[in-house]
Amino acid sequence: MVIVPLSSIVLIAELMLFIHPIQEVNSFIASHIITTCIQWMNRYATAMNSLPCALVSFPVMSMQMIMLQSITLFGICLFILKKKSHLLWITCISALLSCMQSLHERTHIASIQRLILLNMRELGTIMHQHGSRADTYVFGNGESTSQKDIQRIKFIARHAYIDEIQFKKMELRPMVLQNSKSDTAIIMMGNNLQDAEARVLLRKHKKWLADGSTKLWKIRRWQKDPQNLHLRLLLTAETGPIYLDCKDFHRFFRQK
Repeated sequence: MVIVPLSSIVLIAELMLFIHPIQEVNSFIASHIITTCIQWMNRYATAMNSLPCALVSFPVMSMQMIMLQSITLFGICLFILKKKSHLLWITCISALLSCMQSLHERTHIASIQRLILLNMRELGTIMHQHGSRADTYVFGNGESTSQKDIQRIKFIARHAYIDEIQFKKMELRPMVLQNSKSDTAIIMMGNNLQDAEARVLLRKHKKWLADGSTKLWKIRRWQKDPQNLHLRLLLTAETGPIYLDCKDFHRFFRQK
């Protein structure tokens, strides 16, 4: 109600900059009208964002649930308008299927046990998910973890069907999570690792995973050895979040 009219004024004023021949008028429009309207929009958006309940959070649903619930709501509306019995039957069947689908999805979520290696720039982040709850290990000091990072992690958690999340901060130092059974290792905060030390570690496992907490140029330099040795090195910067079976790494998380 406020931003849309102001943005329309800004758009008209910017078009006038291109077509109006008088430079003085253009300078007045650019320096006053456009700047003032943009400042008002920013202030209004900031004020609205600071209000309680400013953001409405909708549950994450599968496409099947969205379709079934849409059919149910549409059927209720048609039944109220037309009062036909077959519409009521269709609505009831759709509602029943929606409940069954919801129960199936909750059962599936309860059975999830995995690690999620996130692609957070300059911040090592692992989510240890069991069902709808997760422990999130943030590798870095408290000052480096901004509120924006926390909100981003919570947003990702919602889309991973996580309702309860607990943050656990780790020290800002290189860390390698190794598993001998699957011959997999995860490297976190590897910027302080020397190249020789990193190459020795890389030779110990066939599959290596690295996230955004290690500089990309440093990982590229390390990749030469794994490629020559036919090892596999995956980067979250290229693949996005990496999902792993958490059973192989339970010893590490029990210690922590």
